[in-house]
Amino acid sequence: MTESKKAELIQLRVEKTFLDKLNRVAEKKNLPLSAMLRVWLSERLSEEIRMITIERKQWQDERLENMKSVLKADFELGPALAVHVHPLTPGVSIDIADIEKNALSLIPWGSTGFSGRIQQHGYELTRSHNGITSAKAQIFKSGQIEGIFAISAENQEILGMALDDGIVLIVSAYVHLLKSQQTPLPYQFNFFILNAKGYSITDNKTLAASHAATTFDSDTIALTPLNIDDWSQMNSELCIGNHCIDMIDEMWRAAGERGSKSYDTNNQWLVRRSR
Repeated sequence: MTESKKAELIQLRVEKTFLDKLNRVAEKKNLPLSAMLRVWLSERLSEEIRMITIERKQWQDERLENMKSVLKADFELGPALAVHVHPLTPGVSIDIADIEKNALSLIPWGSTGFSGRIQQHGYELTRSHNGITSAKAQIFKSGQIEGIFAISAENQEILGMALDDGIVLIVSAYVHLLKSQQTPLPYQFNFFILNAKGYSITDNKTLAASHAATTFDSDTIALTPLNIDDWSQMNSELCIGNHCIDMIDEMWRAAGERGSKSYDTNNQWLVRRSR
């Protein structure tokens, strides 16, 4: 057996009467006691994971509706990129006082217009100008991060490579923010495009066209979750971009495009930032 597949030993200390009952059940099932316990633990683990997944989905649906309400208030008009990040390890607890020192990681671009505040369940950062909000993000004490960002669009066109770049920046910033809190992997990212219907996605502004551009045909585009389960996926912008390729390509296809223009012919991320 290889080292990576080597089984771990779990020891349990139980009363003799309890052990006798377990042995009788194992005999009735014609199973070794250890095999029966492995089956029970596996079944229970699957049920716990299922329940946690349902709770996460319910929380996310409620928060998504809240973000849609935010967009209707004082947010910049047009489409928006929304994200939820979930640490998949139960029992995470974030130090809000420490997060306040690194709050700008919640909105990883821009230099002015920021305001932050401690909330009942976490910390929130907003970026606004002349009373119009262009970004809002918060981290919860339980470890989740939520962000909503205005997407630059002109004449119903979204500059797709800039949007791709924003996704990679968010993944990088939020992973490092959670890591700074000693939050263990894995993390799950859930990205959405809101107010998307009728917008196209392009690599260049269209001056004139002989045919109508394809567009998002739904107002809410939910992308397949992205899991970060190894620090090597975060080694560089190239690594992050490459890890995001399936999700980013899916976003472009949702607008009728064949795939993202942020990758070369070998499906390698086109690095933007110089070292």
